[in-house]
Amino acid sequence: MKPSKYNFIWPADDPAKVIVFNSLTTALAEVEKTYLDLLDLPRFDYDTLPDPARRFADGLKQGGFILDDAADELKILKYAYNSN
Repeated sequence: MKPSKYNFIWPADDPAKVIVFNSLTTALAEVEKTYLDLLDLPRFDYDTLPDPARRFADGLKQGGFILDDAADELKILKYAYNSN
């Protein structure tokens, strides 16, 4: 898996959390910093993550913050642009 190239991260009011915005999906989330390093890695192996990190990754995947390795975001963006 890999993080989206379209993620933006800002500090939240709670110092233990951050705000994550994905400009491709327009998803917005407030998340704890515990496993935030997954968004800084170029790629990671989902199967080797501990269960709490997997649950965190599953939630981020729903918003498009994390993608399968085969996902091509530029292709997705071009398709969305040309469909309108």
